[in-house]
Amino acid sequence: MVVMTLRRLLAGQSLNVRAVHKHVLLVMKILVRASGVEADGHEDVVAAFADLFPGHVPLPHPERVLPGADDPLPPDVVVAAADSVIDILSRIDQTVVRRVPRQ
Repeated sequence: MVVMTLRRLLAGQSLNVRAVHKHVLLVMKILVRASGVEADGHEDVVAAFADLFPGHVPLPHPERVLPGADDPLPPDVVVAAADSVIDILSRIDQTVVRRVPRQ
């Protein structure tokens, strides 16, 4: 459900950076916990995710991308992180499907 909502947010006509950021972080946290690692908070989740999936596009801290940031990053950075997480999920799906015996 979280991934479907993330895809819907990315496909929308206007980008809600706060919502996309929140959903990317939630997907990351789900994958980290599914791997047996407990992580809470943005920094811990992002660091644990980076350990599990090196080479992904990092998710910046929300203070860097939300309106009013002192040194704001463009929203494209959050979209790139979202695309990276979705790509990882698709590779995980393909791996699982290949390992499931066909009857």
